[in-house]
Amino acid sequence: MLLLIAQAFKGIDPQDEGQFLTYPWLMALGRVPYRDIWMSYPPATYALMVPFMKLGLPGLATERTLGILLRVFYILLVNRLVAGSWRRFSPVAFAATFSLVYLASDAKLYPWIVALPLPVLGLIVLRDRPYGAALLFFAGGLFRFEFAVAGLVALLAAALLGPHSRARYLAAAGVVAAASVLFYAGLDVWTAGAAFRDIFVDQIVTVQRGRYIPLADVYLPFLALVFPVFAATVVLPLGVFIAGLRGGRRWMTASSAGVLVLLPHTLQRFDTSHVFSTAALVIPWGLIMLTRLRRGEPAAAGMRLTRAVTGGVAVVTVWATALALAFAVYLSPLSPWGPEPASHLTQLIVTGKQTIIADDVEEARGDRAVVAYLGRHAAPGDSLLILPASLASNYTRTDLYFVIGLHPAGRYLEVQPGLERQASVQREMIRTLRHTTWVLLLRGGRWYGPSRGEPETAVDRYDPRHFRPVLRTPIYELVHRR
Repeated sequence: MLLLIAQAFKGIDPQDEGQFLTYPWLMALGRVPYRDIWMSYPPATYALMVPFMKLGLPGLATERTLGILLRVFYILLVNRLVAGSWRRFSPVAFAATFSLVYLASDAKLYPWIVALPLPVLGLIVLRDRPYGAALLFFAGGLFRFEFAVAGLVALLAAALLGPHSRARYLAAAGVVAAASVLFYAGLDVWTAGAAFRDIFVDQIVTVQRGRYIPLADVYLPFLALVFPVFAATVVLPLGVFIAGLRGGRRWMTASSAGVLVLLPHTLQRFDTSHVFSTAALVIPWGLIMLTRLRRGEPAAAGMRLTRAVTGGVAVVTVWATALALAFAVYLSPLSPWGPEPASHLTQLIVTGKQTIIADDVEEARGDRAVVAYLGRHAAPGDSLLILPASLASNYTRTDLYFVIGLHPAGRYLEVQPGLERQASVQREMIRTLRHTTWVLLLRGGRWYGPSRGEPETAVDRYDPRHFRPVLRTPIYELVHRR
């Protein structure tokens, strides 16, 4: 618990985490999601934060507290399903789940991690309660649509693999499909056609294609450290699928079919976050399945096989636990051996309309300068647009909208690979610039790094004479409409 709490003191990821502050804040003020704000995820995670924004609670503290509590609940849930009781303790289940969740995504309200109890419970209870599983899969799909797809596949597989209760499984699959289609269709109508485009079309057609990192650009020794977890994530559901087929256990085969659908998430972007977040679902699920198989397996050969697989998972768990402890020692913000001493924490606090923790001291100084200047000179009705100086840099400061408190001038508040380079988006951003009061340009620091060889866009070439510079720092340039 202390290791998870320490993660709450990390510097903010301005785009990946900033969206879970800025977007719920805007929704609480009446902005319509997707229509008024481009969003990459389904609405449930953002909606989870809206009531707290309406109450005026500190945004970053609330978001990270929720993230930690939901992680703790998932760890305890997996321990309960493996140990068979809330009062028993399974060292392997606890260590595996904690380590993988800890390594996956700090303390932020990442939708995949937040929703993990829903698909895992659905994959377990589909054996006896297909309708309950259907509701869990549908709910999971409101955080990540992949969870609804995985549940649909699992229920259809259960229906196809045997005649017993086939009608119930088909009906349950129909519940997931119909509920998901009706929900997203209604959302799309409410948002004037923007929701489907943002969540599905832009993500699958444009953004995903730009996220792949060439293997030559990745630090190979670090990949070698992650490889045992990656291998277990791929092999475990395949093994359970084959064991289920050979033993005639429909529920095992169907459950693993649903998990196999989620494996592409591991390679959505070749980085450790996607590997660990996928493993945080697959390996705990595998432990639960192996436990149930071992308890009900009468054959000695089957017992030997399940014990061997469980032993392999235990080895991977030891490896993941060692990685998590190394991460805690050398990268935790409260560790004396960390990159930033804990004594520097007060230097990283940036306070405006809300408070965040900057990534380093230079960034904190720049953030404070911008917040202070706009606090003195901006009028309540002014609009703000925050952009990298070149859109070849795929990052911006989404979090600063929340801290500064001025209304964003447009709907594109984060930069995604290929998204802003589309001609239609460029035209929309140019129209936005024509009536924007303030533009904050990101020109340096950790979060700015234009990719080489990328051509200039119409936004990059927008006539600077429409604005006059009013503030410069090593990281930012703030300009005001003439």
